[in-house]
Amino acid sequence: MEGPMVSSAPAETAEADRVPAGQSPERVGMFFDAVLAIAITLLVLEIKRPEGEEARHLLRFMADNWSGFLDYFIAFSMLWVVWRSHHKLLDRVERLRGTAMFLHMPLLLFAAFLPYPTGLLGTDDTQPVAITFFAGTWAVIVFLEALVAVSVRRMGLLRDEHNSREVAAEEPTLFLVSGYFALTAVAAWWVPDIEWAWLATPILVRAGDRLGRVWARRR
Repeated sequence: MEGPMVSSAPAETAEADRVPAGQSPERVGMFFDAVLAIAITLLVLEIKRPEGEEARHLLRFMADNWSGFLDYFIAFSMLWVVWRSHHKLLDRVERLRGTAMFLHMPLLLFAAFLPYPTGLLGTDDTQPVAITFFAGTWAVIVFLEALVAVSVRRMGLLRDEHNSREVAAEEPTLFLVSGYFALTAVAAWWVPDIEWAWLATPILVRAGDRLGRVWARRR
């Protein structure tokens, strides 16, 4: 007499749900965290320190080099925003492959490079080259983040349709911020103190969020 038949459906389902090796978003997220943590730490090392006689007049030194602290604040804040955006994205992703995986390489490359243009800007924020270098680096970082979002959505790597709509609603903000920094990078050659315009980025983000919600509803 034959014993009861055991269904293999659970095992087959588990096998189907298993993420192939090298496509886990969790591993990519951990590496992303590590790179941004190092970049954020290096930012503070780029703030100019007093030397020799300057150490005797710390308040005057800090007042004369206030722009270095402002640049640090802007770079730190923007890295925080990119980190939060990327974490939200990876939480919605089932797996990473192809273009979506490849784009992480240049994204992390420019994120790790950010302390260098930040240091140049802190050394002399009146130089158009330094401003362009800093703003241009940021434009590329945010643009690559936007491309990652577009890639995972178009490649069907998100968990469900709700997540797809959420990502689509956030894409316009990323492209808007990227274009804004690219515009300031060019305007630095004609507009003095253009770096103050970066403080308007939160307003731009809010406007981009509203635009994205409207655009997502009409899709």
